[in-house]
Amino acid sequence: MILNCHRFVLVFLLIVFFSVNSFAAAETGRLKSLSLDYSLGYRVDQLDWNIAGNNGGTTPNVLSELTWSDLQIFQLQLDGRAETKDLLWLKTNTLFLGKLAGGRIVAGVNQDSDYDGDNRTSEWSRSINQADKGFTFDVSGAFGPNYELLRGRLSVAPLVGYSVHMQDLSMTDGVQTVSDAGHSPTPPLVGPIAGLDSSYKAYWWGPWFGLNLRMKPVAKLDFELTGEYHIVDYFSEANWNLRSLLAHPVSFEHDANGTGLVINLKSVYELDQRWSVIFSGNLQRWQTDSGVDTTYYADGTRGGTRLNQVNWKSYALMLGLRYQF
Repeated sequence: MILNCHRFVLVFLLIVFFSVNSFAAAETGRLKSLSLDYSLGYRVDQLDWNIAGNNGGTTPNVLSELTWSDLQIFQLQLDGRAETKDLLWLKTNTLFLGKLAGGRIVAGVNQDSDYDGDNRTSEWSRSINQADKGFTFDVSGAFGPNYELLRGRLSVAPLVGYSVHMQDLSMTDGVQTVSDAGHSPTPPLVGPIAGLDSSYKAYWWGPWFGLNLRMKPVAKLDFELTGEYHIVDYFSEANWNLRSLLAHPVSFEHDANGTGLVINLKSVYELDQRWSVIFSGNLQRWQTDSGVDTTYYADGTRGGTRLNQVNWKSYALMLGLRYQF
């Protein structure tokens, strides 16, 4: 089916590890700091993929391409940060980071194009569809030694972590804009596409390595910068509801490996000893190598071709509050 449960369990255990060790550190007097951030914000995503005509990547080199653009998302996010002293084998301060975020897609556009010629030529079908339904989900955990410099005004922490990310994307209210009536298979006629309600669910998961910098230029004001390099497995499954020759609810799947770059920047202004106002920004760039497209047919057979590439871009702006325990 979809992403195996053990990947979610691995991240969950990492976050439990974060929580248990923070509690243990507090009980033994080793906890230096513990905070939770509650944020609400606006996120914009784009995801696109394309497949070739065969497993060799030819005839044509791009057979079909789909793009979800300007996906506008309202997102809720919870971030945890804890510092401990002399934890386990790390004979220095240790930093734990945890993140849980969920978003609702409220607007977006999808384009679905098919080609007979190489390099996106001889387009014989194109539809423009609404993509204003669906949701996103992200969970991540990491830890590493934390080194304080400049009398505590700067801290540097190399990190190792694991994350899971998901986008549940939709295609509805379609309009056919290019249609070659002489083509086989025959595309829909130009005009509205009745009954379109297709879905594409994408999953990215794997370990990551990064660096967290925390700077305190003046009293009451902190800046945090985290850079992450992800090594991921990619999996997706789609339901093309109007394609009667395809199986349902899983019409095809994509499998590939890839990488991701994530940059998080956060400013924190202290209101008092417990509460702070936070403003954060997030930038993400993900990409897969070539992989496999497996198509499932209604008669029980299956076929396959080359998945050329999947690309995901995202940015987010968040505003919230931090509570310092």
